[in-house]
Amino acid sequence: MHIASIDKMPINFKSPTQPASEKAAVSEHKEVKAGDSEDTKKSGSDTVHISMEGMKKLDEESKSDTEHLPQHIKQMIEAIENIIKMIEQAEEVLAKAKEENYPDEETKRQVIEGHQNQVSSLQQAKNDAITNLIDAMKEAGISEPGIIADLMG
Repeated sequence: MHIASIDKMPINFKSPTQPASEKAAVSEHKEVKAGDSEDTKKSGSDTVHISMEGMKKLDEESKSDTEHLPQHIKQMIEAIENIIKMIEQAEEVLAKAKEENYPDEETKRQVIEGHQNQVSSLQQAKNDAITNLIDAMKEAGISEPGIIADLMG
């Protein structure tokens, strides 16, 4: 199964701690496994349920999708992924800073503003890096919008 074959279908990821009320609703839908044929996938409902094994396989497939890319494109993707991690960390620090007690409102405002500026700078760096990646992919004749969509998401 390739990711592109199900991109138009809503996906419901079942968690192991799913409430009983949701289990009843989910049982009406057909579960699609990685080894199912196209006919099996098309019959049933419009919702696709992916097991944890299926998720691992999809993750492996998406990683293998980038294996054919030139090294400089791979490095750019890796750099963007690192920026995304840095954004997540900066957002966590910002959230903690908002919860802290400060001696006065001016100090609080300055600290929070500094963290917000850091998050904004990282987001701008991510956007610039994605723009550069798009340009590099165009120059290399690579047209894989899924890569860009994953990074922008």
